[in-house]
Amino acid sequence: MRFTCYPTRRSPRSSWTVNVSGTAGCNNYFAKYEVSGSQLTIGVGGTTMMACSQPIMAQESAYITNLAASASYLITGDQLEISGADGNALLTYKVIQPTPLTGMLWRLTMYNNGKEALVSTLAGAEITATFGEDGSLAGSAGCNNYSASYTVDGSALTVTAPATTQKMCAEPVGVMDQEAAYLNALQMAAVYAITGDELEITDTDETPC
Repeated sequence: MRFTCYPTRRSPRSSWTVNVSGTAGCNNYFAKYEVSGSQLTIGVGGTTMMACSQPIMAQESAYITNLAASASYLITGDQLEISGADGNALLTYKVIQPTPLTGMLWRLTMYNNGKEALVSTLAGAEITATFGEDGSLAGSAGCNNYSASYTVDGSALTVTAPATTQKMCAEPVGVMDQEAAYLNALQMAAVYAITGDELEITDTDETPC
């Protein structure tokens, strides 16, 4: 599972509220959560609207239900255990070592279409990104190749306006609209997080780009 959080802790003893997001097996999800000591409360959130096979959707439904029933947590070594109000374990996670940002070929799986919705990429129009150690960013936007510059400061990520080749593609249907939305979303990048082999980029409103 993938989690990305942005703590706004007020004091060592006060409760604090942050964002939690991840993949539930088919859809991505997001919500607010609050921690006070070892107590954990996860609020009502939302998910993307993809459909997968019945076993995956059943697992996803059970996971979301358990997440909403969270009442406490315990971290032991590299393991996180979340329990319900009765003290019984609901979910168990293990830390995944992240992949480095640079030197990897990243393939886009989902992007913000500009209508406040995360959607999957079109089949037959692969979108990629490679972050160079010299601050260069290059890849395919689905039809055209693009290049840009980027800077990183901790988890903060800034991407300049990309330059592209000038091809026009007719197939698959919608590829040029997807390309425009992707390049626009790339310029909105503000924060990034890597968990395992997954990279998530969000804007200043903590919305996936």
